[in-house]
Amino acid sequence: MKHSFYELPRARQWTLSIVFAILGAVLILSSVFLCMYFLQPWLLLLLIPLYFVFAQLLDIPFGHLRGTLKHYSPMLIVQPISGTYYLHTTTLFDQLFALPHKDPKLSNQQQILIWILDGFLALIDDLKEQPDLPIVGTTHFLSLRRAQKLGFTIRAADPVSKFILIINYLNLVLSMSITKGHLRFPKLNQVRRFEISTTDLIRQEPLFRAWRMQLIRRTQRT
Repeated sequence: MKHSFYELPRARQWTLSIVFAILGAVLILSSVFLCMYFLQPWLLLLLIPLYFVFAQLLDIPFGHLRGTLKHYSPMLIVQPISGTYYLHTTTLFDQLFALPHKDPKLSNQQQILIWILDGFLALIDDLKEQPDLPIVGTTHFLSLRRAQKLGFTIRAADPVSKFILIINYLNLVLSMSITKGHLRFPKLNQVRRFEISTTDLIRQEPLFRAWRMQLIRRTQRT
């Protein structure tokens, strides 16, 4: 996995993460103090989305270092919680550190999708000796038709998921804009929640491999 941050020595990763966390805390507290000092608390409403961007930029490396998040590829992260695997794709942190190493012949979107499929294939290999467990996640990469073909059950986002998406909307805008190569404002109703069991996911391995090969052949012709 070519990822600038995770190729650093582990001690260096911890050091940088802690330094950035301290700097972030100072900046956030300073902005809150200045808004209150100048009697402009409404400015905090504009700053809150930036706070969540910064929070995600810290959450990913700390989760990786603490072992609560596991990268199966630069664009697929698994978070096991209470017997369920929660999948996260295309985080802003990973885009910043992985995309500089992408295949120059590929667009950001093509490379990210291939990395997501690489992650699913690595996850499938890891699950073959594990008990059957549910897998859930949200994504804007899979169309309804493609997701159903791969065996996923698609559901409307629950209220908690919708709230998380709303407060992280700036993260979503930045991530999708980097993926597409131009400014994009994603529609929240197009971000889908998918579910599948580990057993069913393993059964779909040939489809994931075929899709990846199809993408590789298509990109080689361009």
